[in-house]
Amino acid sequence: MGIVANQSMANTIWLFVGSIIGAINVLFLFPYVLQDDQIGLTRLLTTLAILISQVASIGGPTSVLKYIPVFRKSENNYSGLLTLIFSTCFIGFLISSLILFFGKDAIVDYYKDNSALLVDFFIFLIPLLFAQILTQLITSFSESVLKSVVPLFLNEVFLRALQSVLLGLVYFNYIDFIEFMYLFVCIHLLIGVLIYMYMVINSHIKFTLKLSISLKEYKKIFKYGFANMLSGLAGGITNRIDLVMIGSMVSSMVIVGNQNSSNNGLYAITVYSIAAYMATMIEMPARALSKIATSFISTAWKENDLNTISLLYKKSAVNQLLFGLLVFGIIWVNIDGLLVFSGKDYSAGKWVFLFLGIAKLIHVGSGLNGKIIYMSNYYWVFTILTIGLALLTFITNYFFISHFENTDGWNGIDGAAFATSISILLFNVVAVLFLKFKFKLFPYTLKIIVLLISSLLAIFLSSLIQINNDYIILDMALKSIIFSIIYLPLIYFFKISDDFNGIVNKLLNK
Repeated sequence: MGIVANQSMANTIWLFVGSIIGAINVLFLFPYVLQDDQIGLTRLLTTLAILISQVASIGGPTSVLKYIPVFRKSENNYSGLLTLIFSTCFIGFLISSLILFFGKDAIVDYYKDNSALLVDFFIFLIPLLFAQILTQLITSFSESVLKSVVPLFLNEVFLRALQSVLLGLVYFNYIDFIEFMYLFVCIHLLIGVLIYMYMVINSHIKFTLKLSISLKEYKKIFKYGFANMLSGLAGGITNRIDLVMIGSMVSSMVIVGNQNSSNNGLYAITVYSIAAYMATMIEMPARALSKIATSFISTAWKENDLNTISLLYKKSAVNQLLFGLLVFGIIWVNIDGLLVFSGKDYSAGKWVFLFLGIAKLIHVGSGLNGKIIYMSNYYWVFTILTIGLALLTFITNYFFISHFENTDGWNGIDGAAFATSISILLFNVVAVLFLKFKFKLFPYTLKIIVLLISSLLAIFLSSLIQINNDYIILDMALKSIIFSIIYLPLIYFFKISDDFNGIVNKLLNK
């Protein structure tokens, strides 16, 4: 458990640094340097690459996490598992690339009316897809051998720092937008290569043509990988179908100064992405924990150690919600200022953040429920749940985007966020109930209610602060400080989290 705590702390620090750089990029540099439809293009291409990678990788990343502890005979000896999984994923990439290349016309036809810029840069999707698959595979392997910190640094900090550099080059006219897009793809490829080199240098990766895996075991691995391919695709659809559908369905959000633009869908993606990025920051501590806890869950299932799983489940729920509410509260009390901070008005994303923020709180407050299920022998339940969730998300997005588009005072991106929130709520309710009745695992106590009340009180009191709009930075700083000095002492006083109180006590002692 000490490894979990130490690496989770390091991961949290790097995630925090990466989130700060990402926030500067998303809220200031991207809007200041690029046009709104260009920003939307980068988001749409990345989203499509992530979605397609869920199919192309054929469940490879989750198979690595699941079976490395099973087939690891000694250090650097994984019975040929890496060779098997990497080869399978490469074949999946080749097939997917051929489909994208020859099916380009049919795909871009879906976007040509509202996201016409995608047509010109569609081919960039193939190298981005390769970068996603490589990075996901190597990152999963690093997590499985408890070496998650450096890959996370490269993914979360170094990549975003490189994006900042590229934006600076555009701003000072060293490169144009087309050159920016080429380099944008290259830095994603670079991250995958650097993580691979790190694992090779540390003698963790070893490929061999001599396989010690029987045909029966291979079928078991492939069955698990295929199930998690469906789960990954369904999960990707749940988390990203909103952006994909916004790009083709939303036309009411017109780019300022260009009333007849054929890229209004990309503009809508830009507004939505800025609000959605702020919502993803709520998951930052949860992601840090899950990066290292997954390997322990896999090992605990192997040893049928329900006590360890229960402990991780309960601690993850309360700690993730505690820090998630801290991030949510600080952002929400400053939401109006944050959405105009770049000098452009993205205030249409306010309710997008609220809907998605609540959904993220539900997700982090449910602990490691999804990982516990899909690392168990009941992984097929997770597959069924995520497929059902994906179908529900697609249907609700289609309905609510259209409905909100035609409702006064709202727009399609509000509908997309609302639909996604409903889907995430239902998924987590079913997942929590399954673990409760099947394994008698339940993450919640009365302290969760106290935690929620404390956050609401802090949000209400800090929202009372109002300063002239000419001092927007001072206004946001004061609201953030007031929220923190109300919320955090309440958490400490009511002893919501032993881990949080332990950290505070150590700091006070020093």
